[in-house]
Amino acid sequence: MTDAPRVPDFFNVFATEWETMTTTMWPENTAEGRILYEAPDRTLVAVASRYPNGVTFNMGPGSPDIHEVFFVYAGEGSRTYPDGTTVPMGAGDFIYNTGEDITYVYGPGFADIAVFWSTKPLPEVFTAGLTKHPLRGQKL
Repeated sequence: MTDAPRVPDFFNVFATEWETMTTTMWPENTAEGRILYEAPDRTLVAVASRYPNGVTFNMGPGSPDIHEVFFVYAGEGSRTYPDGTTVPMGAGDFIYNTGEDITYVYGPGFADIAVFWSTKPLPEVFTAGLTKHPLRGQKL
């Protein structure tokens, strides 16, 4: 009896082939990504993303049912809160989305790994245009 080939159990964000993300949030800018993990019921999704030309967008308050954390591993950017406070972010920062109406600015080359979770299936917008990763549905 032979074993089936192993599925890669790692992901190198510096050496991967990226796919174009399709989004209506910033259609004029290029975003690229890879799905790292997607739960079978879509209540948990992890995505690596990069923004070669940068991007500016307003996140809005979002849904109280959807949570997000992201880790910046390259580039620089900022978050501007409703009170006008602007906070820089850069490589090494781990950020929890607070659900406020925040304007994000990602400079050219900004790249992050984001994890989204909810008690309900997440909208397809988080993975629009991306191929499913081999670890989809496997236990973490």
